[in-house]
Amino acid sequence: MGYKDRYGRRLMPPPRSLANIKREISEKKWEEAWTWPKKRVRGRKYQMPKTMHQNNLVARGPKRLAGRYHQLKTGYCRTGQYLKWTKNSDTVECGWCRYRTQTREHLSKNCDRWRMQQKTMWAEIRKKTGRGKNRFTIREMFADERCTGAVLDFLRTTRVGR
Repeated sequence: MGYKDRYGRRLMPPPRSLANIKREISEKKWEEAWTWPKKRVRGRKYQMPKTMHQNNLVARGPKRLAGRYHQLKTGYCRTGQYLKWTKNSDTVECGWCRYRTQTREHLSKNCDRWRMQQKTMWAEIRKKTGRGKNRFTIREMFADERCTGAVLDFLRTTRVGR
């Protein structure tokens, strides 16, 4: 394919700028990026399971608070146990009360530094669920949406996870 003059001779294409060539490449790349998933999904879109949806109470809160909540929920939070595992600390000892192991369980149930906030949180959880701190594991507490408000208030009033 080429350009011809009025006598039928082949001519060189007109020169194009580098910016024009880059834009054409970019447009083709984005067109390909938009069509790729359409080829993979045939009429049925992926839907996240109900259990994986974010809690609305957490989503409406401040971003930093939501981040701390999710870090504690997943176990990838600033506890002595995690910091030792990531080699960011030499000890697993609690930095606030010097208990031998700082875990999510310790911070939300037994740490002397946050005793008053823990009492408030567990009273609210007991009122909403009918279960006290001795009948809840941390995993169950984060899984139960009724506990979310109390946990967020606990995180808001303490420095746990910062």
